[in-house]
Amino acid sequence: MSIITEQMQVLHDPDEILAAAESAIKGHPGVGRVNTFPKMLLNETMGLNNGTPPLALVPVDAHLESWARAVLLGPAHPSLDAALRPESVRALEYFQSEGNVSLLRTLLNDPANVTQAAEFNLGVEVRTYPVRQEAYTVLKAWKVDAVEPLTREEKSMPEAVRTASLSDRTGMIGQTEIKKLAWFENLERLDLRNDHLTAQAYQALPRLGNLRALGLAGSNINDGKLADLAALEHLEALDLTATAITDAGLQKLVTLPELKSLNLTRTKVTAGGIKQMQKQRPDVMIEYR
Repeated sequence: MSIITEQMQVLHDPDEILAAAESAIKGHPGVGRVNTFPKMLLNETMGLNNGTPPLALVPVDAHLESWARAVLLGPAHPSLDAALRPESVRALEYFQSEGNVSLLRTLLNDPANVTQAAEFNLGVEVRTYPVRQEAYTVLKAWKVDAVEPLTREEKSMPEAVRTASLSDRTGMIGQTEIKKLAWFENLERLDLRNDHLTAQAYQALPRLGNLRALGLAGSNINDGKLADLAALEHLEALDLTATAITDAGLQKLVTLPELKSLNLTRTKVTAGGIKQMQKQRPDVMIEYR
């Protein structure tokens, strides 16, 4: 068994735990119940290595206020600040005072932000400022006049996108969705795993002229639609696992000039078709089983 004390010290020894409990009771004479605050137990405190930090209910008292102010006024800890500082602001809500009002006002311009990279957000970089948001929320709860700060910024950066995924969609993917991807001029990898595309969508794929890798495993690609892929002259890797491709369709890939990797696992391609492809394109590594 482990506990965390009011001073944020972790105790494991039973005797120390008992002594801490007795001290806490003596520190609140005549008090049968106190407000509590859910405080995260971060890795540095609990020796955790992975996962979301657990929460501990700590008393709302002078120790909590002192801890919160120390975090907000102390030196930066880049690995912890994203979680610690917004939490510290929330803790201060219990302690309205002129000093804390003044402190939270300064945090309305806090520069710390959480950034969602454009590459993984369809070309839009999103920055949020959680400390600013929490400070403003607490000030409003205190009925303190404050100008609402900027808490979210978005910046269009389509050139940052190199990977995109439309995999596992429940409905058909049409040409409009594929044409939108052409906005990402540096797009190199596209995952369409387990998707069903319209004929027009397959015809639109050549618009993605810089594609290097295309995943069509489990899709509705067939021999006829493979002809549309022949225009992807920079394509290096193609995954056709679990599709209806046959030997006839395979021949339409022979002319892809930069093709280096081809996955034909669980397709209708025969050993003879594989042998023919290897003879025509010995530079292509074929996975087939």
